[in-house]
Amino acid sequence: KWNHTSFIHHTYYDNQIAKNHLKNSSNYYERIIQGHQSLPVRQSVKIVLSYLKELDSVKYINELRGFLAPGSNLNLHLIHLIITWLGQEEVVLQDEKRIADEFIFSIPERKDQFLESFISSNWLEHLVENDHLVELLGPAHEKMDLAGTEKITEKEYSFSRILTRHFNQCPE
Repeated sequence: KWNHTSFIHHTYYDNQIAKNHLKNSSNYYERIIQGHQSLPVRQSVKIVLSYLKELDSVKYINELRGFLAPGSNLNLHLIHLIITWLGQEEVVLQDEKRIADEFIFSIPERKDQFLESFISSNWLEHLVENDHLVELLGPAHEKMDLAGTEKITEKEYSFSRILTRHFNQCPE
């Protein structure tokens, strides 16, 4: 189910860009690593990954694994883009979840980026089922400020923001 408006010419244009990038290289990830990783590359990375996810899931998973593997020599802005993009995908493949467990949730900075940007209820289910949100709750003790009123921790605040963001997007 698509939650956004799409135009046929836009989809056609994206598909042509993706095909063009993929026909020139059997390994898109290697091409990006060896080339100039400037900001204009960002849009083509999203387009190619989206295209591959729809048409060739095996190649898509291999490319995603290449981009996110530690030591991939990918610029941080592209890693952040891929993490954010992945968290916003409504349809989440089992292989995507495994890659996220291995290459995103195991690295604190990446996990924080993902938790700040994901919006998919499928990702929320995965995070809860695999205890990825437990650490956001922090210790079970109360914190008080000088006036004696309860304060929530930064982790508790982050957790409440995740739940609020999720429930504000759910249909009633």
